Amino acid sequence: MTATPEPAVTPPAPAPSAAPGSGSRPVAPLQRVVVGLDGSPLSVDAAAWAAARVPEGGVVHLVHGIRPSAELAAAAFQSEGEAARRAAEADLEGPWAGPARATGRAVVTHLVEDDPARAVLRVAAAVDATAIVVGMHGAGGGHLPLLGAVARKILHRSNLPMVVAHPAGPGTAAPRPGDRPLVVVGVGYGDASDLAVLWAAGYAAARGLPLELVHAIALQPVFPADSPSDTLGSYLGPGVEAAWAREDLDLVREQVLDRHPELEVTVRVASGPVADALVPPSGVPVELVVAGKRHGARLARMTISPRLRQLIVGSAAPVAVIPSTSPLPAA
Repeated sequence: MTATPEPAVTPPAPAPSAAPGSGSRPVAPLQRVVVGLDGSPLSVDAAAWAAARVPEGGVVHLVHGIRPSAELAAAAFQSEGEAARRAAEADLEGPWAGPARATGRAVVTHLVEDDPARAVLRVAAAVDATAIVVGMHGAGGGHLPLLGAVARKILHRSNLPMVVAHPAGPGTAAPRPGDRPLVVVGVGYGDASDLAVLWAAGYAAARGLPLELVHAIALQPVFPADSPSDTLGSYLGPGVEAAWAREDLDLVREQVLDRHPELEVTVRVASGPVADALVPPSGVPVELVVAGKRHGARLARMTISPRLRQLIVGSAAPVAVIPSTSPLPAA
């Protein structure tokens, strides 16, 4: 197990933006993955999900953060505090890391005395991580899982792609013999969408899976729209907007195939809420849903759009959120 040196340090400053075409060093989608572990079944499942998808030669870093306030509270009882730390170490090395190690990939554990979100960010910076993976947290209304506070903090503060690993829900399609799960990416407009498509294509190519490009059309105008054409199209009629979206998707497909000529790429235009639109109508199982997030200005960094929140919480498949400031994925 790796112990992070004390005293605790502040999270690293955000890395410089790396927009598509900027010439930044490409990185593999899941080469060095950092997973936040709190001991819950959802977080342990997230670690196993990540380890199963790390390529040969890759590394999974499992991070458990011990809150400083809890350590201070235990300072008056040193023996109890030390016992709690030893118990956390044993859990991290044993049952929490066990399913990830069972995949055969290299697993490194980190017990960090810091706020859990800051602990994940510190380790991600130290190991030059290519992605962060977290599990859903707790249960909300109707016993649906929630996007926890740790995941929200990481999403706001990090430039790295973040995957929220979902538990398999009742709506999850079971694989059929010969089925290859789809990687589905929502396609809109702007740098966030462009980078999400590139990342999804790199992930699908690395996994040998087909990629589906989906443009979701709202049933009524929304603000802010992805582009002025969305608003105009919504007033001209769904047929016009769908035709424009299909033309855009065909162009994006050509760009993806230029980068990954071996990739199987399909396109689809769908209407309705984004979480529903990104579900294939054929019932084919989905490996991963990918969406972009505008992440430049401070206000954009500190907010999650209703569409993105709905997608993360409502999806039956894991969701990868790609900030517009993420490093370029590998070709």
